[in-house]
Amino acid sequence: MAWWEIAARKLGHLAAYAVLTVGWWWALRGIVARPLVWAAGLSLLYACSDEYHQTFVEGRTGKVLDVAIDSLGIALACL
Repeated sequence: MAWWEIAARKLGHLAAYAVLTVGWWWALRGIVARPLVWAAGLSLLYACSDEYHQTFVEGRTGKVLDVAIDSLGIALACL
């Protein structure tokens, strides 16, 4: 796979987790105290569970680096 394909996939994950975090924040406003903290936590939990799930899928691996990239998207959404 070419470097730019890998970069595009990683940027896609970053963007997807930013959107997921914003979606959680929007859904939780008025329901919980500090909805942004909850949104970030739920998104991070999902990122971790998704990578863990990939360890059971043939041909896929769960990587801490991928969780870190997803976390960057979460952090950008929180800013």
